[in-house]
Amino acid sequence: MGLGYRQNIQVEENRLELALSKIYKRIQFDLESGLSIGEMHTLYQKPIHDTIRASVTSVYVLSAKKSVEQDIRVPFFLTELDLQEIRRLSQKYEDSFLMSVSREANMRTSEGVKTKPLPPMYDPNSLLLIKRDEQQPTDTRFRQGFIGRIAQSIHGEVSASAVVSKGRQLVLPTVRRNRRDTRRRGTSLFRRAASAAATEENGIEPHLIWRTADDEATCPECQALEGTTYSLEDIGSVPIPSETTHPRCRCELELEDADTALEVSDELEASSLFF
Repeated sequence: MGLGYRQNIQVEENRLELALSKIYKRIQFDLESGLSIGEMHTLYQKPIHDTIRASVTSVYVLSAKKSVEQDIRVPFFLTELDLQEIRRLSQKYEDSFLMSVSREANMRTSEGVKTKPLPPMYDPNSLLLIKRDEQQPTDTRFRQGFIGRIAQSIHGEVSASAVVSKGRQLVLPTVRRNRRDTRRRGTSLFRRAASAAATEENGIEPHLIWRTADDEATCPECQALEGTTYSLEDIGSVPIPSETTHPRCRCELELEDADTALEVSDELEASSLFF
């Protein structure tokens, strides 16, 4: 029996964390052996790119396919808009990984350790600057907490971005076309279609809904968003897990009632064959 959607996503997250950890260990060895940060970027940019791009693509395809085939109920395919989104998200997390490694390397240079005031320290989870005083010792150990943060954030942000993107590509144009058609037509079949479209507008229009992981680890910010709905047309106001909440966000966006728009569209198209 094959794995379900969430299990497949978790497998991909675990695979990415393991692959990035292996790259990080090689980087750590080379930096401790005298490799400069600039040389590290040049030497490791391609393996980092390939690893993250492959994972982002896998997560995006898994989420987009589920949304298209189960929620919208049409055949799945990737478009140029999907590929653009995959490239954007891949580049974002490649930059995040390189920035995190560079920060850790910068903290451990001999100049940085001896500098007063003490060199900057960054939280490995949030990447926010940690305020320190001179009595706090300098920690020169390499850490890799940021790798889990990146892998889990990709899980949340890429999954949600795929759902939003496919909804706007496939459902939103149909909703808008239905509205235009029902205003233009006056036959009985079109009036029934218009009534169905009006029902959409009165409560069951295709929409996005925020789903929060319901356990003790859920933060108050995400818990407050549970069940919140968003229109596909609200391009600038839909929050994306990890991107607009926090790193390691486990929340999801789901597309609901997408098939109602397609049912109305089918009826309108069938009517046009006879009238």
